[in-house]
Amino acid sequence: MTTNSLRLSLSGKITLAQFAKSMSLFQAYLDALVDATIPGRTVTWYIDELQAGTADVSVTVRGESIDGTTVERVTVAAASPNQGGGPLL
Repeated sequence: MTTNSLRLSLSGKITLAQFAKSMSLFQAYLDALVDATIPGRTVTWYIDELQAGTADVSVTVRGESIDGTTVERVTVAAASPNQGGGPLL
């Protein structure tokens, strides 16, 4: 994974409703993280990879913005609990 991407992994028997809610919460989390990290900036997130197995689903998203360092700062914050990021649950 590069510094402009993040991954969300889900495990267990996942329903479509659970997957849809997880993606919605992931988007809300990323939007809030952008607002907290770089107020006033916009990041557009694209799905780079979607993998499904018998007991798990993994989604990798890639962020793009006018200023490439914006996305890097957000992904670093997401990986750093002391910076307001870290695990969703």
